[in-house]
Amino acid sequence: EKGQLKTPAAAAIDASGNAWVVDRGNDRVELWSSTGTWLHTYGKKGTGALQFEAPEGLAINQVTGNVYIADKSNNRVEELTAKGEYLRSIGEKGTAPGQLTSPESVAIDTAGNVWVSDYGNNRVDEFSETGEAMGSFGSEGSGNGQFKGPDGIALSGANMYIVDVGNSRVQEFSMSGEFIAKFGSKGTGEGQFEAPSGMSTEPASGDLFVADTGNNRVQEFNTAGTFLLAFGKKGEGNGEFNAPQSIAVNTNGDLYIPDSANNRVQEFEPKYSTNNPPP
Repeated sequence: EKGQLKTPAAAAIDASGNAWVVDRGNDRVELWSSTGTWLHTYGKKGTGALQFEAPEGLAINQVTGNVYIADKSNNRVEELTAKGEYLRSIGEKGTAPGQLTSPESVAIDTAGNVWVSDYGNNRVDEFSETGEAMGSFGSEGSGNGQFKGPDGIALSGANMYIVDVGNSRVQEFSMSGEFIAKFGSKGTGEGQFEAPSGMSTEPASGDLFVADTGNNRVQEFNTAGTFLLAFGKKGEGNGEFNAPQSIAVNTNGDLYIPDSANNRVQEFEPKYSTNNPPP
């Protein structure tokens, strides 16, 4: 039914504070108010306009209000207006420049360019605001600048951070795709990951939140990759997770986390903020 969720995969907060949620299991996108009231449902299963097949990622252009959805099994990104009207489709299945294979996440930079984690092609693709292919970087592997399934994308400062799922790490790049640094390794300890997926940036501090899906928790790092905190454990209670998929952060620093296998989104106040900085 409308207003219900089945394995939600991603969320993003618009300029009005409303939460757009990718309702992956129902092949649609749902819109909720800042207080958790359901407002609207967009899309259905299919291959046409405003139709989805296993959608995964979502991002909002905060200037135009347009919404971008990584329509994974249709190998494209669909762009909607702020009112949820279909605008255009970006990409098609393939390995050539401007083509996508199982895109997972999407991010919008300050110029309005669209960055897509091209999971099946082990690269990150850049498109213009109007959907024109602008370039890509990355290849399959475990070396610096290589990926084994890129997923979450976060922009912080002048750089870009990409969750590298199969390599259990996050990689940092310049906006021109040059490798800068990496952090994380496989495991259950602080700063380690098990099948991480989405990530987001805290707007005031630039800190990075990573959905550590396999460990059923969220971890926070500064932009240098230094571990700050982790919260959550496996369960169905408040503050517990079952396969958290991604994170959205609003202008106040509040976190919205799609708790996928619990079929819900949980909201958290930030532990650290501009008034309560990390030690």
